Amino acid sequence: MPSDPLARFTEWNENGTFLDAQYNLFRRDFLLENKIFMSRCRDLSFFLLLWIMKAGVYVKDPTYFYIRRDAKDSKSNTFNARSIEKFIVHKLKVAEQLDKVLPEIKFFTICPQALRLAKLKILANRHDYTIKETYKDGVTPEIQAAVENAFRQKFGDAAFYPAMLFNWVHVLPTEENISTAMIKSHESWIYSKKVCNSGLQEKISGSTKYQAR
Repeated sequence: MPSDPLARFTEWNENGTFLDAQYNLFRRDFLLENKIFMSRCRDLSFFLLLWIMKAGVYVKDPTYFYIRRDAKDSKSNTFNARSIEKFIVHKLKVAEQLDKVLPEIKFFTICPQALRLAKLKILANRHDYTIKETYKDGVTPEIQAAVENAFRQKFGDAAFYPAMLFNWVHVLPTEENISTAMIKSHESWIYSKKVCNSGLQEKISGSTKYQAR
């Protein structure tokens, strides 16, 4: 595992790790010491980001320990207006945790572009659910009500605007291109323009925390 935090972040950003917790084995004392809990993260990508930024060593094993069954009729692939409401409420809670937890990692305070990219990739990950299929008939009254109800819990009377943006992004046939373009824009600043490279190692004090434990 490289000690360079940018290299670690790149490993996560480019899906170099297995992106589900069930595909990995973790030492209990490591998780407890670093407070890497699903109750804090609320999201698998978030969980994986924390451990790769804090771990000393990880090993990839080509042996198959887990076989995923992704049936079309499974609960995670069944989506409706109520599911969308729960999905948005969940993502809002994840967003709150991102703001609380990621600043604990000094790399993200030094490189805010990486912090924004991490938030974008975690929050814009819509492949967990078949949302696009739910919008095949456009923004139905049921979907509109569900989305507004979800945002009203956080934004109150101002819920219509974020609800409008959420529906707009998901109803467009190019919605995946929108999120991809946003991600590539952030990656350009981090890697092409190298805004996170200049003197990064020197700025991060206590780099021994990246050594193996």
